[in-house]
Amino acid sequence: MPCLAIRRFVLTFFEFGCIINNRTDSFGCGEEAIGIRFYENFVQGVFCFHKSSMGHDRFSPHLHPNTEILIKHGNSRLTFCSMQEPREIDGPCILIHPPYTLHRIYAEPDQTYDRHVVYFGEKIMEMFDPSLFPLNTFSSCSTTVIRCADQELEELLPLLGALESEATAAAEKSLILALLVVRISRKARPENTIVTAAEHSYLPAVVQYIVEHADQKISLPDLASRFFVNRDKLNVDFRKYLNITVHQFVMETRIARAKCFLLESKSVKETAELCGFDNVSYFMTAFKNMVGIPPAQYAKAPQLVD
Repeated sequence: MPCLAIRRFVLTFFEFGCIINNRTDSFGCGEEAIGIRFYENFVQGVFCFHKSSMGHDRFSPHLHPNTEILIKHGNSRLTFCSMQEPREIDGPCILIHPPYTLHRIYAEPDQTYDRHVVYFGEKIMEMFDPSLFPLNTFSSCSTTVIRCADQELEELLPLLGALESEATAAAEKSLILALLVVRISRKARPENTIVTAAEHSYLPAVVQYIVEHADQKISLPDLASRFFVNRDKLNVDFRKYLNITVHQFVMETRIARAKCFLLESKSVKETAELCGFDNVSYFMTAFKNMVGIPPAQYAKAPQLVD
């Protein structure tokens, strides 16, 4: 991944950047705040955790560069939104969110939300033969939902426990993940699996390109040419998908990266260059407009805004 600074960050979970003000109270992904979350220690590796809570609405719609497997236990009701209208799911299930796919999870406060969550990077997916996934479970560009019985999920618990354990070596985790992915894929059958329709299936690739090339010159005409789409259509689709323009997303991504570099004690000038700004003064103005304080002040006291 291009932003190595993010992977070296000390927090296991560090949410940064691209938070746009809420525009409505509805649940739909395209009408809420957008968040980009990058996770440091497992961008290219594997990370797993187990958590149980009453209800869940902690995060705005978000996307990240990792594949996410969410294994929901129990009979509670869950609402999720990917690139289409919200869906309600009762009972145990497995949700698979591909990289850079917008999604949000919601559970009512009176619902027990018990889940295992696994994240892993793109290098891990290169280990697998696509023929392992006959129903497109791990190669889709949108969320896949697999409904399961409790006993089917219980078969996965030993693997999840090993992935969650700090005693398991990184090389072992890759092998355990491979077995987990194969077992999940075998549980996917036409009658119990939904691959959510992706109205604008090329957009996750556009988002990924912007994130990975935020330090370079990015323009709407160049993006349209690269992804073989009309410039106006790209702009309309992107705004519908993320509720912001391409230019806004580029700027938000650059400022998000800038915050990481500033906290690593890089100078304002160096940070501007690393984040694709040719003019330091323009960077300082943009940073203050979007963050609320100048970059030099943020480097000394990020708690003022974060």
